[in-house]
Amino acid sequence: MFTDIIHQFDHIAKRINEAELLLDPWPHLYISEIFSPDYYRQISEFEKFEGFEAEECFGRTEYRLVQHSKEYEEFTCELFSLLASKFNYVCETRVPATTNFWVDTEHLQINDIHVDAFYDTEFTISGQIYLPKDVNQQHYGTSLYTYLGDDIHADAVQDEGTSHPHTVLPEKEHMFKLVRKVPFYPNCMLVTTNQEHSWHKAPNIDSGDVRKSMMMRWKV
Repeated sequence: MFTDIIHQFDHIAKRINEAELLLDPWPHLYISEIFSPDYYRQISEFEKFEGFEAEECFGRTEYRLVQHSKEYEEFTCELFSLLASKFNYVCETRVPATTNFWVDTEHLQINDIHVDAFYDTEFTISGQIYLPKDVNQQHYGTSLYTYLGDDIHADAVQDEGTSHPHTVLPEKEHMFKLVRKVPFYPNCMLVTTNQEHSWHKAPNIDSGDVRKSMMMRWKV
């Protein structure tokens, strides 16, 4: 069952505490073996879990956790505290996570260089857990970029209500340098914040293939 994840807390906390904050090209965490091997085998078949609603949109099927227990909410609040401290972010508020699973296909339309931008929060931590069966999908990792220009407002779009430009204009992608591509390895977690320089891009999915992941997102 998905709710068995709360019994993974000690394991997850140890992996977070041992992780190094990577600074190139901007602060992020890449945490391996985020779950125990036995639980990873369970969660990688999340389609079998009960309590999720599935919706297809823009080449992605999203499984949303509809209801959760107080124990699960507390579990995610504790994880937020651990992750926030890695980014030197001080927050006295208890912040629970939303939890979604994604199945991306070749039709995925989220294919631009962007920064996560939200209308309802200024600070967000996103933890995407990669769920492939083996290492053969390593090329499906997230690409991380740095901006080379000096006028981001000319090179990216800022929607009303957001705090900074967040989507690169297609004709201006040459102004962004690919620094690294995070390998899409099993049981690994990429943790990012929505700071204004965290430019990244999702991969193109091969025809007939899928990319499975779990997204936990904490909005302060």
